[in-house]
Amino acid sequence: MLFTSLRADLEAFKRLPEMDAESKRAFQAVSEAGEFQDGLAFKKSTAPKSGREVKQKLAEKGVNVSEDAAANAAERAHTEAERAIRRQRFWVQVSISLIVLIVAFATIAFSAPAQATEKAMFGLIGTVLGYWLR
Repeated sequence: MLFTSLRADLEAFKRLPEMDAESKRAFQAVSEAGEFQDGLAFKKSTAPKSGREVKQKLAEKGVNVSEDAAANAAERAHTEAERAIRRQRFWVQVSISLIVLIVAFATIAFSAPAQATEKAMFGLIGTVLGYWLR
């Protein structure tokens, strides 16, 4: 299937469904915890914290929510962190691809490259296209 990776990366730009009011309040409190610190750390490789753990941490900060709302907030925070990483990765990939394509096209168009150089530039263009078509 063409553009499989691109399709997956673009999912990170879609809007997530709305949360209920209590979960939204819990998520806001988790977000204000300072980049999910204070024992609520959400990193790419970690699983979301349990509702009970998040509820305890929020209670320490003076925010009382149900365990379900805390679990929803933890899951949303984890999802948001993963999506941010995917969006950042996507823009880095696009930037590098554009730089390589511009250099290759400029070399071919604005100079009289030797046959080996021209082959190498077409090879670069093919590599970038192949990368995005995978």
